[in-house]
Amino acid sequence: MSNKELYGIKTIENDEGELIREFNFLYVLEKKEEQEIKENLKIINTFLELAEMMNDITESFNEINSVLENERNAREKISKLISNYLSKIRAYQDGMAHFLKENYKSSEDILKNALSHEYDNKFSYRYLNQLRNYLQHRGREAYSTLRAYYDDGKAKVKVYMNNKTFINEYPKMKAELRNELSLDLEADIDIIRQIKRMQVSMMTIHQKVINSCIDINLCKAIKHIYSYKEKYQEYEEITIMDKYNKETNMIENMELLNIRIVSELIKDIRIKVKR
Repeated sequence: MSNKELYGIKTIENDEGELIREFNFLYVLEKKEEQEIKENLKIINTFLELAEMMNDITESFNEINSVLENERNAREKISKLISNYLSKIRAYQDGMAHFLKENYKSSEDILKNALSHEYDNKFSYRYLNQLRNYLQHRGREAYSTLRAYYDDGKAKVKVYMNNKTFINEYPKMKAELRNELSLDLEADIDIIRQIKRMQVSMMTIHQKVINSCIDINLCKAIKHIYSYKEKYQEYEEITIMDKYNKETNMIENMELLNIRIVSELIKDIRIKVKR
C-alpha cells in the first residue's frame, strides 16, 4: 500500500469569479509521520467528542426558551419539551459515565463527585431529578398550571407545578424532596426557573469533567498538529489523503487535520507554542 500524501487547502477565485477550494500537494508522508499524525488526531478527536456531549442538552434548553415566546406553541409543546430536556440530562449522565470509563478512567470520580455535589446542594437538581422520574413512570403533564402573561407586547407562558399535586400524584417521590415540598403544600414551583438553574448545574458539571481531561498528552497532541499550521501558514487547512487527481478532482480517503479547531483549542486551553 502506497504512502499517504500531505496537501494544503486554500480558497481561491477561479476565472469565472467563483470561490473554490484548491488542493496543493506538499509531500509524501513517511509511515512514521503518518502514524504520529493519526495518533495525535485520535487524542484530539476523543477530547472534542467529550466536549460536545453537552450539546444535546443545550439545544433542548434553547428550544424550551424559544417555544415559551409563543403562548399557543407553549401550550401544545411545553410538557413534551420539558420531558425531553430532562431525558437528555439522564442520557448525558449515563453516556458520560460510559465515555469516561472507556477513554478517561482517571476522571470517573470527577463526574461522580460533580453530580453528587449538585444534587446535595441544589434544590433545582433534586426537584427535576424527581420530576423526570414522575414524567417517565406516570406519563402526566410536566405542570399543574400554565399562566399567560405579556412581556413587551408578546404573549408568553409560565409553567408551574403545585407541591401538593406533585406529592399526591407521585407516591414514589424520594423522602428528602417530599419533606422539602411539604413545608409549603400550597406553593407553586416555577418549572422554567428550576430548569434554568439546572442548566447552570449541568454546565458546571460538564466544565469540571472537561478540565479534568486536559492532560499532557492532549497538549502534546495539539502542539503536534498545530506545528503543521505554523509550517504552512498560507493554507486554511492541511489534510492527508491516499491520492488526489487534479484533473477529475477525485479524492481518496481524505482526513483533515482540523487546523481551525486545533487553533481554537490552543487559545481555550492556553497552550504555549514555542516559535
